[in-house]
Amino acid sequence: MDGGCLYEATEEVIAHHEAGHAVIRVLFRIPFTKVSILSDGDTAGRVVPLPNRTVNVSNDRAFYRMTMTALAGFAAEEQFVFGESVWVERIGADDIEDLFGLWKIRNREYPVHIEDPSLRDQYQKAIDAQWANFLLDSRCEAEDLVCEQWRAIETLAKALLEKKEMGASEVRQLVRPLLH
Repeated sequence: MDGGCLYEATEEVIAHHEAGHAVIRVLFRIPFTKVSILSDGDTAGRVVPLPNRTVNVSNDRAFYRMTMTALAGFAAEEQFVFGESVWVERIGADDIEDLFGLWKIRNREYPVHIEDPSLRDQYQKAIDAQWANFLLDSRCEAEDLVCEQWRAIETLAKALLEKKEMGASEVRQLVRPLLH
């Protein structure tokens, strides 16, 4: 069990986490090649994006979709474990780190080089507060989205438990009829 988590990341939990990401990608038509619950040494599972594809977060719609996709894994995982999202913090979680990277790109004023240490600290506190507010607001939206698409997420998670890995076209064929 991870030191920053209240529950064990079983294969079922991982399947729901990855299904959350994949279903929201299908919903928003964000391309990917496959979804897997097989460990690669770095991650317990993953949704593999198209190779050599850069993420465009310059417009609000694209940024919103990538944000929901990043947070959907945790929301689905916690919905499965607890029956609701309780937002268990996992220190060093890849999804949150990836989202923070997108957020920094989107908010171009970060980082700014400031010589004065006290001003730099004030600036960092302001950035941290903006990030925390963004994450809280986005988390609530991702939880709602996961609840709306729960039937598709459950269906994909069950299929992943059987197959361990599925191509994007197979995932789309399975979940599209269940989306709303």
